[in-house]
Amino acid sequence: MSTPKKKGLIGPPKDLSGPYLLQVIRSRSKECGDCWEWGGSFTSGSVPMMYHQGIRRPVRALIMAGLKDRPTPPGHVASTSCENSWCVNPEHARNITKSKMLIRTRKNTNQEARAAKISATQTKRLGKLDDAAIIRIMDGEEKGVHLAKELGVDQSLISAYRLGKAGRFRRANPFSGLGAR
Repeated sequence: MSTPKKKGLIGPPKDLSGPYLLQVIRSRSKECGDCWEWGGSFTSGSVPMMYHQGIRRPVRALIMAGLKDRPTPPGHVASTSCENSWCVNPEHARNITKSKMLIRTRKNTNQEARAAKISATQTKRLGKLDDAAIIRIMDGEEKGVHLAKELGVDQSLISAYRLGKAGRFRRANPFSGLGAR
């Protein structure tokens, strides 16, 4: 007695293409609106990756070659029309030049907004305290939590001043010059 053969895909084929590639991509991604957000591994630059024939390859490049029969030409990268770096929806996949990709990446990174946010955080944490406020911190008996709220700075700054680890009133460490030779 022989067992009946199952219809459909049985085991991974040697070449990920066509319906099997689409099935693998769907199974490893989560639908988020129009996009399919990749749940597998990524490069450090947020490019979705998967193994194909024992080699780790970009998922969108596999989509372009395996599903759309348009391999990524030299000087181009497989990207998306939706600009979602996690998206692997074949309908969003397209090849663009590396220069266009760099322009898009710079636009989406928004370095100026990031720098402004870091500056605002540092100002809140380190604050701009005048001499009277610093003396009040150093000599006062008030709790650091209340002083921080009142002066508009982080509580860690109050503690740093009181421990002599911040500002002009920083105390010298007697062991600072005794490095191991």
